[in-house]
Amino acid sequence: SKTVFEDKTMDSQGLKNVAKFLVNLSEYSAKTMFTNLTSLIQLFDSESYVIRNAVIEVIGNIIIKILSKLDDIDDVETRNNYLKTKENFIDILFDRIYDKSGYCRSKVLQIFEKLTDNNVINVPSYFRLLTETIGRLKDEKTNVNRFTLFHKENIRYWGIYGSKWYEKKWFKRDT
Repeated sequence: SKTVFEDKTMDSQGLKNVAKFLVNLSEYSAKTMFTNLTSLIQLFDSESYVIRNAVIEVIGNIIIKILSKLDDIDDVETRNNYLKTKENFIDILFDRIYDKSGYCRSKVLQIFEKLTDNNVINVPSYFRLLTETIGRLKDEKTNVNRFTLFHKENIRYWGIYGSKWYEKKWFKRDT
């Protein structure tokens, strides 16, 4: 069955409005979006890059606003579930780095930038992110390359100043 997002008659302004609504809802009511995310994940199959970008941004907002707030959770099992879910969502974002649209690939890099600014990504994921980011330097789309270069420098900055362990590893590789 066809969803409304696969309908070719829906104009681009309508898609942009739906995407904006989804992103705004995830900013103001992340908990609601989190409980309904399984339905939204299916929108990655949509032909519209605008909708896929919105879902990417929704996932980023949920990671920042809900899944990274582990200090507020006392129950160990719930805490572990949130950590596992956060890692799964980060894996979904890593998968979207290879989206067919350059706009989506650059949006994923923007979201990873937002996640690194909020100190949400753990050290092993930073290494994976750096590897994936370097891989995007060969991308044919200029907007992806631009975000790749910017993001690579910010990851390097975090590595030098954010973690003492990472700092030692980084300087050993640079010198």
